[in-house]
Amino acid sequence: MFRVIENLPEDVLGIGLHGKITHEDYVDGIIPMFEEKLEKHRPLRVLTLINPNFEGFEIAAMWDDVTYGLKHWGDISHIAVVCDGPSWIKSSVALFAPFFPGEVRSYDMEEMGIAREWISDPKSLAA
Repeated sequence: MFRVIENLPEDVLGIGLHGKITHEDYVDGIIPMFEEKLEKHRPLRVLTLINPNFEGFEIAAMWDDVTYGLKHWGDISHIAVVCDGPSWIKSSVALFAPFFPGEVRSYDMEEMGIAREWISDPKSLAA
């Protein structure tokens, strides 16, 4: 499941991941949220909080993530990933980052405030 992270600028989408992410989470929630934001803001900035109880993605949800991500590859300029989860998550972020056309940064949970500040402040994005 997921939760929206509130109190972010209009051009930032914040998503907290909990438990297992399902195909229904994507179809009924995540994709419509992205679409709504993208109607008003391009490029979009994304803050993803991967909570300690995150269990991963169903196969169909992984496919949703990949296909939607490729469709909107150039529509996202910055991604901040916050987690203290398994090392495979941080390794995946580090592996993916060089191929992304925008900037990707990862943060530990205790750095959530720094991540919010970076993703929210257009001036800090240039730094």
